[in-house]
Amino acid sequence: MVFSSKIFLFLFLPVVFVMYYGGIRKIRIHSIKYQNLLLFIASLLFYAYGELKYVFLLMLVILFNWLMALKMTKTIFIFTILSDVFILVYFKYFNLITQTFYEINVLQKTNVTNIVLPIGISFYMFQVLSYVIDVYMGKAEPCRNIIDVGLYVALFPQLIAGPIVRYNDISEQIKYRDYDYNRIANGFYRFSYGLAKKVLIADYLDFAAVSILGNAGNKDLSILLCWFGALCYTLQIYFDFSGYSDMAIGLSAMFGFKLNENFNYPYISGTITEFWRRWHMSLSGWLKDYIYIPLGGNRCSKVRNILNLFIVWCVTGIWHGANWTFLLWGIWYFIFIILERYIFKNANLNKSKRSTIGALLYRVITILVIVIGWVIFYENDMDGIYRIVGGMFGFTGIPFINNNFFEILKFYYILFPVAIIFSFPVYGKMLSFLKKDNKDSVNSLIAILVFILSLLVVYSHTNSPFIYFQF
Repeated sequence: MVFSSKIFLFLFLPVVFVMYYGGIRKIRIHSIKYQNLLLFIASLLFYAYGELKYVFLLMLVILFNWLMALKMTKTIFIFTILSDVFILVYFKYFNLITQTFYEINVLQKTNVTNIVLPIGISFYMFQVLSYVIDVYMGKAEPCRNIIDVGLYVALFPQLIAGPIVRYNDISEQIKYRDYDYNRIANGFYRFSYGLAKKVLIADYLDFAAVSILGNAGNKDLSILLCWFGALCYTLQIYFDFSGYSDMAIGLSAMFGFKLNENFNYPYISGTITEFWRRWHMSLSGWLKDYIYIPLGGNRCSKVRNILNLFIVWCVTGIWHGANWTFLLWGIWYFIFIILERYIFKNANLNKSKRSTIGALLYRVITILVIVIGWVIFYENDMDGIYRIVGGMFGFTGIPFINNNFFEILKFYYILFPVAIIFSFPVYGKMLSFLKKDNKDSVNSLIAILVFILSLLVVYSHTNSPFIYFQF
């Protein structure tokens, strides 16, 4: 089920919300137990709507990790981790492995089986892994209530595409949480802005991205068209994914939960390192705490640190999708992280000490690396990457400009600059000039207006899935 779908906005969410708050008065049991059970069942139904057969896999993963955590020993820990990793690898990478073996003539084509990828498996498997690891390391107490563990893993606002939640960050909220009008209202406002990012910006940018990047073999490309397609996708994936995170955080707040932020205007970054501190922060933090630091982090030799970073970035790349181009995308960022850390370490990467020209240069280089990276991320093969990236720099012999560029541009001469503007923290700056009472009123009014506009768009169009659903 998609947050921006009619069934979610007009049926699922209103029904669950009314039952969540209205049912407490009618059912004479401890309210938090009722609410947790309701949210857990609702979350399973939410997942089952799009993945009916794989909801049983989700339930099995919850049951297995709950039981293992209760009886945690070193042997059980190793067995649990290996089992969880096997599940993730089997469902996500089996097709890639068998297809690769087929292409190098190790397997016959008749032996290649296609496994359907369960939606959101990368996200919920990372959450159960962090739960088991934290219990084993003594950072978290094993939970004896399976409903509470199930709610932690399957809470529908963040189940499909994050943010990736740590058990310690939410365990107390599962047992007790406050409810007040302001939290619910602020959650609704946050949800509204996220919905607007998705249906008013990201979905419309999708047409340009698909038309250009999705047709890399098209002979009617031009240099400007390649750049425009790459920039549109750069903006689309930000508004799509950060929009989902906003909706997840907002929905969670409406039900009394506080989730950590997942995006912090990543395109204002002056370095690649800073970009990854601002983009998909829950994933970056997870990889740092559960892979990079256990490998030795930066408290080791230079060679070992480079190896640690290489492993982390390979995992980062392949986590995003079962295609070798995702591994290339991870290595792309590894190269620039290493350049920043070791090759240009004497160059002034400290913002406060940079010259204006130096800061501008770093910013331009950073956004250039990011844009090219998103082309690598989007394309499925090396030929597509070469056609677009090579086309951006005139290596493929295409013209600088053509009629197709103007045909597509006429649909985006308003939306494209608006998307660029709102990928920067301008909205908060605008509100900061108002007094607190006026700020709250204006924020509320704008949130309601964009919500109504978004509903009208959802009602009149077929919803499109979020980009990160495939991961």
